[in-house]
Amino acid sequence: MKKLITIATLVGSLTCCGSKPVDSKPARDELVGEWQSEGFPDGFVREAGNSGGSPSRISIKNDGSFSATLFPQRDPYRYVNLNGIWELSDPSMTPSGSWSIYGGGEHFQCRKDGSQLLLRYTISGMDNYSVDYKKK
Repeated sequence: MKKLITIATLVGSLTCCGSKPVDSKPARDELVGEWQSEGFPDGFVREAGNSGGSPSRISIKNDGSFSATLFPQRDPYRYVNLNGIWELSDPSMTPSGSWSIYGGGEHFQCRKDGSQLLLRYTISGMDNYSVDYKKK
């Protein structure tokens, strides 16, 4: 019995941690603001070069405008700046099947880590590179 409890505890701790796609539509005020990257995958940094230690930043404005600096791109791996508009896309219209921001021509999956909203951008599915953005 003790072994079963230990295994159940281990499985529970592995599945409960980390971020998960949001279940319900995020409010506009949760999305509007300044967002900052949590760091890039090591493999991406090796190929694209160091961004000088500066994080990538995303600005989502209430007027519908969107901008990003030091934004990660693939083919070839590099950093770019983006400008454009943004909109919230419902799960039926997104590649991930979950609530997402479509901004500057890119998709950001809305996720929750505990109570904190994150935006996840997949740099490369093939190389399993992604970056999370947290609201500042």
